[in-house]
Amino acid sequence: MPTLLLVHGFGASSDQWSKCFEALSELTITDKKLQNGFRVFALDLLGFGHSEKPSVTYTQYLWQDQVRDFALEVVKSPFFIAGNSIGGFTAASVAADIGPMCQGLILVNTAGKVVSPEVSLYLYVLIYLFILFYCW
Repeated sequence: MPTLLLVHGFGASSDQWSKCFEALSELTITDKKLQNGFRVFALDLLGFGHSEKPSVTYTQYLWQDQVRDFALEVVKSPFFIAGNSIGGFTAASVAADIGPMCQGLILVNTAGKVVSPEVSLYLYVLIYLFILFYCW
């Protein structure tokens, strides 16, 4: 049974894929490999939807690690991955990182990477200094 992992876009949640779940459950396929349907997963990226909102720096690297770990620990079988917006960048990063376990990549109106780790750290320090000197 093919497995599909769905990654939502910026400011969204796994709920954005609800119509895909409906469509895949209603799909009639004559191909013997697909007669039993699909296993479909959609997770909320940290900081979005129903997920935890820990006090961490949110970067594309955090979300990439989260999705990769989800695939390895929950999906545990070869899968196709689809991503929308920043979820597209996350999906592409996971596909490149995880190797043959990812059988294919679907990009939907995808976005590029947000910032490099160096820029993230630089911005974090600037924001911290601004708050320290101008807000206290």
